Amino acid sequence: MIEKKLCQLINTGAKGAFAGIVIAMLYMLASFGSKIHLPTISYFLLFGISAGFFISFLAALADRLCKQIFAGFGKYLLIPQLISTYIVSALTFFCLSFIISKVLLGYYPEVMSVFNACFWTGMASLIVALIFKVIEEKEEKLHLEKENRELAVIEERSRIARELHDSVSQNLFGISLSLKTAEFLLDTDMQKTRAIIGQLQGMVQEVQTEMRLMIYELRPLALENKSFFEALENLAGLFRMRYNLDLKYNMKGNEESIGSAAKVTLYRILQESLNNVVKHAQADTVTVTLEINNGTGKMMIKDDGRGCDTVSLPPLGCYGINNMRERIKSLGGQIAVDSSSGKGTTVTVVFPVQHLEG
Repeated sequence: MIEKKLCQLINTGAKGAFAGIVIAMLYMLASFGSKIHLPTISYFLLFGISAGFFISFLAALADRLCKQIFAGFGKYLLIPQLISTYIVSALTFFCLSFIISKVLLGYYPEVMSVFNACFWTGMASLIVALIFKVIEEKEEKLHLEKENRELAVIEERSRIARELHDSVSQNLFGISLSLKTAEFLLDTDMQKTRAIIGQLQGMVQEVQTEMRLMIYELRPLALENKSFFEALENLAGLFRMRYNLDLKYNMKGNEESIGSAAKVTLYRILQESLNNVVKHAQADTVTVTLEINNGTGKMMIKDDGRGCDTVSLPPLGCYGINNMRERIKSLGGQIAVDSSSGKGTTVTVVFPVQHLEG
């Protein structure tokens, strides 16, 4: 770990050295033009390489130390980081100016001119540090979003695997046993055989319904020649038929004003909410409403189940709500959960339609 961090610091210093060479050459050409002598070139190249490397290396090192020493500062951590960057950059430039001037030119430079250069070097380092902080935060945000998407995919695959095992796989195993029993009774008890065949038909229908639900979960809108409202109604109908829910829905507004990405997001949120109702709520009645008007959309999923204590759970608690929150947040929307033990749960999603158009 230490070797990796040291390599990162050296890599940062190498980039700074390259930048120092470019800056030194540009300054030299601007100051001397064609009247450049070998000692002058050597001085500026060595100074540019040294200043670029050590300023970048030591500033990066100071930045890491600040993260450890001032870890409790939270959002104010940037202040000690910038202060340390300025001090390290100015001191490094000051020391190198005197050392390299004495070694190559044989005399010390004028102190006031060096102080002036140190000031501007520190200011330039601050600007560069701020730029890199912005870039670093954006890269970190993109990295976290990528990790969240990958985690969501893994969780979705795991959930589907569990569903296959808990329902489809067990039903198929039961069908297999019933077929063997029917085969055994075929020549001896025709009445029992007919009864078993009737049970098999029900089990096959249940497997078909379960598989249809999973297909909708994997491909909610793609390759389906249906409107968005119709797709939501079909999903609700499948849950009603599969789990014997008293499920009512009411959808109003212009569904064409919702973009394709938002449609998938809202579909997934409804799917997750209905899954929660089935698995955790023990509800008898579920009401789904979706209204789109005045540039704003609102979807509500309300059940009369046992509810959950949101105070004792994580922020926006209850099952899978964090996944829903991440989905709608990416589209500029918000989600709220109103739930208490024994009084059911209401999931409310509000989203800006104008932001989702296209």
